[in-house]
Amino acid sequence: MTRMANTVLDEPVRLTCAQCHGQFRVRARSVLRPGVKSTCATCGTRFHVVALPERAEEATHASYCEPTSTSRQAASACTTARIQKPRFFGTGGSLFGIHVVNVCLTIVTLSLYSFWAKVRIRKYCYSQTQFAGDRFAYHGTGRELLNGASKATLVFGLPYVILSNLPLLVDGRLPVFWLTQILSTLLVLTFLPVAITGARRYRFSRSSWRGIRFSYRGHAAGFIQLFLKGAILTAVTLGAYYPVFDLKRQAYLVDHSYIGNQRFSWNGQAWDLATTFACSMVLLPFTLGLSWFWYSAARQRYIWNHTLLGPARFACTMEGWPLLRLRVGNFLLLLCTLGLAWPWTAVRNARYLMSTLSLNGMAEFDHIVQEDQAAGTTGEGLSGFLDSGFDLG
Repeated sequence: MTRMANTVLDEPVRLTCAQCHGQFRVRARSVLRPGVKSTCATCGTRFHVVALPERAEEATHASYCEPTSTSRQAASACTTARIQKPRFFGTGGSLFGIHVVNVCLTIVTLSLYSFWAKVRIRKYCYSQTQFAGDRFAYHGTGRELLNGASKATLVFGLPYVILSNLPLLVDGRLPVFWLTQILSTLLVLTFLPVAITGARRYRFSRSSWRGIRFSYRGHAAGFIQLFLKGAILTAVTLGAYYPVFDLKRQAYLVDHSYIGNQRFSWNGQAWDLATTFACSMVLLPFTLGLSWFWYSAARQRYIWNHTLLGPARFACTMEGWPLLRLRVGNFLLLLCTLGLAWPWTAVRNARYLMSTLSLNGMAEFDHIVQEDQAAGTTGEGLSGFLDSGFDLG
């Protein structure tokens, strides 16, 4: 019995800090005598043991008391530092001034200035977004976007126009028509993932925080394969596979994204939103389409809540009702002002998104260093050409 008791006392114990929830290992239970004081290696909180657990698996944060009075202030500061929230400082008035100049120059130059207009909007929005005390920066140029659009037109636009008009030029018979339609669809399905990955690669390479560039390092071939499979299964299942396809795309894009040498990661499951999606689709006709706002909010929460940056995790609190109020308010503003209120709606969208986001945990910002990654502009041009939804400007 004595030998057995000594063996139990020598068992390792895993404790969880009641303040920061960090875990650490005690080599022997015998040191966990009531009254013993120690310090959390993660947040520096002082605590003392108030009860000796009977078994190793029972040793949790309940085994010791709250932080001592001398360490509560430091622990509170540590907890605050572990939660970082972005902020958007832009105003509708400032963005309206930029927007008016952009519209005038775009009209005068017959839309040629639209590429530089897009860059001006992006630079303003990036510079007004702050995270952990520092603001983002955008380094793209209008010339790069113009070159990308020109390449996209040659690579995708010209073949698509030829295929679409081939029945009129060669033979108007039905087999030729259907063949060209199939080829045109395959062309779009192939170049759409190229546009998404190319736009992400370019946009990330031109974005920075604290002088450190973002980068996207995924291969287009892998994303094309995932995209084609998902698109086909979504069509075959009459849309039922869409939420799975959507999350698989997000997982691929997140897992290949970096800031400097620090990789973002994804820990979600592809099927987790299937039930929510099905419920929203069933309720769609009964709610006049409003149930989609609740699904959109649930989707945003899930995507952000399963995105990690090193040991830290993003969190999102977006809800369906506030999102619905925001969208309806924006629609009424645009309708009543004939579109002139677009800058204010853009600011409302940015502020709402930032208010729902946070990064929780001890992100290793000091260990992030720059890693140069080359990125072309063709994907960015394809993104705009195909309207793939990656235009933040």
